[in-house]
Amino acid sequence: MKRTGRSAVFLLVWDAAMRMKKRILKILVVVFVIWYLFFGRIELLTALHSHEFEGEYKQTHMIGGHPKPKVMQYSSDTAKVYYVDKNGGDVLWFKKKDDQWIMTDWDTVWSSSGSADGFIWPFIFDPLIYNSFIYKDF
Repeated sequence: MKRTGRSAVFLLVWDAAMRMKKRILKILVVVFVIWYLFFGRIELLTALHSHEFEGEYKQTHMIGGHPKPKVMQYSSDTAKVYYVDKNGGDVLWFKKKDDQWIMTDWDTVWSSSGSADGFIWPFIFDPLIYNSFIYKDF
């Protein structure tokens, strides 16, 4: 009989552990899907509009090399683009005037020389914390 009592307790504990495991798994799946959607938004904007910003980093007259643009936010008249290469990462804000993208602000997020202390990765933090259309005045 003692064996049966212990077995019953073990089964109850095992059942509770399995239910908890399923809850944790569901939470992880939801977090992963939300994370993926944020990255997907950035990648979609980049695929659709990066060609518009290929050489626009030259407006700074300081960014060298051939940085790749990541379009983080885009509307018909404003955009936020993250340029990254092996030497650094810069966020440039643009406003469209007469069908031309004009840089309105610039922030060096990180640099191989250690001259910047910003934070940009992961992109999920951008719309949650550092939303340029609220934070920056065009």
